[in-house]
Amino acid sequence: MAEGDKSDCSSDEPSYVKDAKHLRKAHIKEKEEELGLYKEKYEDSLKKIECLEDEVQYLRRKLNYFEVRERRREREEKKKQKLIEEEVDIKRRVRLEEEERARVKEEIKQRKKKE
Repeated sequence: MAEGDKSDCSSDEPSYVKDAKHLRKAHIKEKEEELGLYKEKYEDSLKKIECLEDEVQYLRRKLNYFEVRERRREREEKKKQKLIEEEVDIKRRVRLEEEERARVKEEIKQRKKKE
């Protein structure tokens, strides 16, 4: 057999070999298409994950904003409460001083009456 005959043999493959090659190529193409679909789904999932991460970040910032506002409100409330307590304490001391003055005046009157 000459070298030219060998090349002719490969082109003269039996039909079942050609069919097998064709089926194999079709199977590979089908798997590539399936892989492409999985790749698209994967990319879509990545985009959704990125969107969800952005939303989580936004919600964390919003929560932080409200927490800061709440802490500020609590501090203001504590300041108001402290001022109210100071006012009550001042009124109590004024009342006690007035009672003490009244008691001292009364004692002075009692001493003057006895004299």
